[in-house]
Amino acid sequence: MPTDSPETNVLGSWFRGKKREVPESAASATTFALGVVPGVEAAMADAELFELLRATGFKGRAWDRFAQEAARYAVSVLSAWMSSGQISQEIRAKGIPMVFDTGELQRLATDPDLRAEFANMAVARSLHKFREDGRVGKGWRADGGTNLRSWILGKSVLAVVDELKKDRRRRVRELKDLLAAARVERLRLDMEATSDPLLDRTCSSEFVLSHLHDLPNQRDRNIVWGKAAGHSNAEIAEMFGERSAKAVANRWTNLRGNYEWVRRLNGRES
Repeated sequence: MPTDSPETNVLGSWFRGKKREVPESAASATTFALGVVPGVEAAMADAELFELLRATGFKGRAWDRFAQEAARYAVSVLSAWMSSGQISQEIRAKGIPMVFDTGELQRLATDPDLRAEFANMAVARSLHKFREDGRVGKGWRADGGTNLRSWILGKSVLAVVDELKKDRRRRVRELKDLLAAARVERLRLDMEATSDPLLDRTCSSEFVLSHLHDLPNQRDRNIVWGKAAGHSNAEIAEMFGERSAKAVANRWTNLRGNYEWVRRLNGRES
């Protein structure tokens, strides 16, 4: 493509205006984000570039160059904000009541891989939304008061919130899995250590483990484990958050009626 083509001129004007390094400090990054290149000339360059992107269907050379520059900028600023903790203030400034605990902020500050994962995913999602909105005449507007890169950065902050929420859900699941595994291991050790004469010989940990997942839900598995380990109804209720010892007793009776192998297990009824 000739160097003096309209596309080259528009891209060159926009990129010359944007050729500034992102500041290292979060405070400087915030100021930088609020107005990358202030003034009428920069606004005109944004408007011209947006028209070029729309005319080319938000694809091709113009889109690729724009997306690369916008992503570089947004990822750099988001990384600075997550590293310093400024991200919490940026999220609150958007009216999102998200509370960070010290451990969460510490993870963001000390784990560059985590910051990179969040920033890259968030920016990719915001660029995708920018393109899809632009194709149907929505999204960024030249008269909206926000330059292109700041608009994308703002959408990226919202996307970071979604990434943080997904990470929280993942960590909760992992914690639950760890607690469940610890509980099962504790019960296994209880079974192997018990000397309760009421327990049938078939109540070995190997026997129960080989049948435990025949049961349809965790509640039933908890009760069977507790009974096999020699715990009383009251103890099982307290251990697993059942409503009462009677509720455990009723469920145990049902299980013994429905599963032949459960009937082979003896258990304390008190």
